[in-house]
Amino acid sequence: MNPDETQLVSAQALPAGWEILARETFRDFPVGPFPYDYTALAEYHDVQFAEYRGRWREATTYHAWRDAATWNAIDDNGQMAIEQSCVRDKHLPILETGRREWSDYRVSARIRPIFAKPAPGKPVVAPIAQTAQGIVGLIARYVDSRNYVMVVFTSDDTIELRRSTHDGFTTLASAPLAVDQDHQYLVTLEAIGERLTAIVDGQTVLTVTDPTFPAGKIALVANVPARFQDVVVSAPTEARQSLQRRLSEDQRVLLAERERYPQPVLDRVIRTPGFGASKHVRFADLDNDGRKEIVLVQALDRGVRDTYRMITCVTAIDLDGNVRWQFGRPTSFRGLPTSDVCFQVYDLDQDGNLEVILTKDFQILVLDGKTGQVKQNAPTPPAPPPENMFYRTIGDSLAIANLRGTSAPQDLLLKDRYHNVWAYDNKLNLLWTAQGITTGHFPALYDLDGDGKDEIVMGYSCLDHDGAPLWEIGIGDHADGIAVGKFNHEQPNEVEIRLAASDEGMLWLDANGKIKQRDRNGHVQRFTIAKLRPDSPGLDMVSITFWGEPGIMCFYDGAGRRYTSVELNHQASPLHPTNWTGDGQELIFYSGNPKEGGLLDGWGCQVVLLPEDGHPTACHQSVDLLGDERDELVVWDYDQLYVYTQDRPSASSRRYRPRRLEDYNVSNYRAEVSLPGWEDGS
Repeated sequence: MNPDETQLVSAQALPAGWEILARETFRDFPVGPFPYDYTALAEYHDVQFAEYRGRWREATTYHAWRDAATWNAIDDNGQMAIEQSCVRDKHLPILETGRREWSDYRVSARIRPIFAKPAPGKPVVAPIAQTAQGIVGLIARYVDSRNYVMVVFTSDDTIELRRSTHDGFTTLASAPLAVDQDHQYLVTLEAIGERLTAIVDGQTVLTVTDPTFPAGKIALVANVPARFQDVVVSAPTEARQSLQRRLSEDQRVLLAERERYPQPVLDRVIRTPGFGASKHVRFADLDNDGRKEIVLVQALDRGVRDTYRMITCVTAIDLDGNVRWQFGRPTSFRGLPTSDVCFQVYDLDQDGNLEVILTKDFQILVLDGKTGQVKQNAPTPPAPPPENMFYRTIGDSLAIANLRGTSAPQDLLLKDRYHNVWAYDNKLNLLWTAQGITTGHFPALYDLDGDGKDEIVMGYSCLDHDGAPLWEIGIGDHADGIAVGKFNHEQPNEVEIRLAASDEGMLWLDANGKIKQRDRNGHVQRFTIAKLRPDSPGLDMVSITFWGEPGIMCFYDGAGRRYTSVELNHQASPLHPTNWTGDGQELIFYSGNPKEGGLLDGWGCQVVLLPEDGHPTACHQSVDLLGDERDELVVWDYDQLYVYTQDRPSASSRRYRPRRLEDYNVSNYRAEVSLPGWEDGS
């Protein structure tokens, strides 16, 4: 124990019979910003920070915070402190650490509020009046960034014990306390059983009983400037010993569970020098030899943020890394995307051979999948406002649809970022245009009325096959992911629409757009429907949040009842359904991160981890590359792809073939659906 830690422990005067669980003096942090990224990169990338973060993670993020780091490491008169340096008027900045299993403990820290109180009628430069209330304090029993208890000083000169849940904040107890910005308070939040106690400078100020959260991590919280030093987590000796026994048993059970699953072994590394891609990759058999190829697309940011991202180069390679063809010129630009690009692989003319369909240089292009030669081209449509910085549209995404009732889908939907959509036939003739709608990110296509033609669920509205509006539910913002189908085992004949509805949470609609169910569980970014649990009837679903409180995964049963939630990382990674075992139970490929990612079961447990072998983690996808019906795990960045397969054959005597959404309609925003299916048709 170093001298400052000795001073810290004695100064905080642990009760007799208590022991230290964790301590933090922030002495190892360099002066400067806590590593942060407040962009949309982490919506579907695993963003790795090279800078030191210690055991702490920033649990909340918001796109309006891009002006500066929320948290900074500060040298405060020779002692290190973590400072929350901004006024944040939406979402609470939280810095969390610890273990989910901590139950009976107290967290203490020295806290100095340093926010300016506005004089009546004279707000400060960054006015606290922009926030509902300025708060500074400590969190205990942190389950995720929406569920915890906390003790806080407020800008209204009170101290409060509060509970946060998906339903909002509840004040459990409060007392007046005039905040002195020149005083450093020793603040303790004690959680023993159902009793919560707030202690300030050695005096108990608030005590309540609340059974909501029996265990969880600890965190620092402030939406106005404050400094935190000398964080100590302690527990009664008996509680610590009980915790150690539980952790040992939980670890034993988890290791035994992991042994049930095939382990990932590296099958191949594919180098992509100069032509590598980020999330814009497709896997398809371009030459009909029964073996998939990989199509990699590079794109360049132009203009305003992600509205005008244009494809610059398309490269097709085989699984041995040989370049089959290349269209365009590679770029050295390596920015991770925060949008789709207009790009799909499909047999558009139904001649038995795949084409690569894309937009580039204000043209819609259809390339021969075998050679990369242009088969068809047409100009993109003139760009209507407000996305009209260029005369013709760049395009945001492409979808393949059946709008004319043909034997197979042979039509294209081209959309811009948020406002307009154009429909084309397979000869690139314009069929219709729908302008001035809120498109959302990527449409879901389904024949809702049984006429053999697709309806288009786009954003919070539905268009008929001819572009005529059918209904709109009138919710602001935009939908992030959409799935349409018969998913509810208790109502097996009813088509329902499920929406990752951004700040509106998770929505369930009927085929006419009537809201049947809503779960306000944060800004829902993505979701996946698959058979995740063998012990429950029907399909399961898992959703994940991003903006505000990112990385919260909520699990639902076949009837849409939420049964658990977990938070592993604060990134909204794509949730790829994965046929890993071949026995009918699917897993979720959460990310390539060897510690915080891997494959999750239907309870959010990390049952399969990727090895720590230096593989890239930026992008990931599960796909059957090697032809045994089970999926491989593919992780990649601009320089290389790693492909992992199973270390053992399937133990099932039958071949599981889940029925997935079409691999010709891929999107960085698409909700994923995987329906059970076996080789014998059952």
